[in-house]
Amino acid sequence: MFRVDSRFEIHIPPFPGDQGQKVQQFHFVEQCFNVPLWHIQVLPRAVGEDDFQRWSCYLAARASDALGILLGQRWESTKLHVVLPQYLIRTDSIALARCSALWECRVNGRSNSAALMFDTSLGSFVDPEFEVIESANVQRTAIRWRDSEIAGVDLHAQSKRA
Repeated sequence: MFRVDSRFEIHIPPFPGDQGQKVQQFHFVEQCFNVPLWHIQVLPRAVGEDDFQRWSCYLAARASDALGILLGQRWESTKLHVVLPQYLIRTDSIALARCSALWECRVNGRSNSAALMFDTSLGSFVDPEFEVIESANVQRTAIRWRDSEIAGVDLHAQSKRA
């Protein structure tokens, strides 16, 4: 979750075609909870050969929201990074990692409990949306998203090493 303050709002006129949409932009926001912070980059598909393509960037505080953006439409390309809090990586500072895959998982011993697990360059972690769960306590059931630039990597072997 993010907290915003109107003192830090940037007033930019809407782009042509965005009339009627209420979009607010801020140059300063507060991340209220100590959870992973997702940085999602998406490149829309070009419709015509004269179309200008530009990357759009989003921030999210939940893996499910990042997944919603990644799967929201057919993108030309996607990239996902995550800022990992200290308690997940057991260090004294936060770390930025590239995410290679998002998995749907079942929590061991809980038949109706689902979670999202993510593989990164720093290891595999379970999104602590509701509670902190060790990756050893979940079973992967389905891959939901995979980084297109790392598509040739065996994600099961990578996650077993982490």
